[in-house]
Amino acid sequence: MSDVSDLVIVPDTSVIADGRITAMIGMGCYHGAILLVHEAVVAEDDENDSRG
Repeated sequence: MSDVSDLVIVPDTSVIADGRITAMIGMGCYHGAILLVHEAVVAEDDENDSRG
């Protein structure tokens, strides 16, 4: 595993919605990295959830 301690990940809505970022984190690919989720991405996800 490579050193990602200086890595900052800022995912967009698509990689969160389809589970790609979750899978990569679950496999330990980004262990030690910082994950920043922009407020707009969270708001869009909340809006999509409320629509059903």
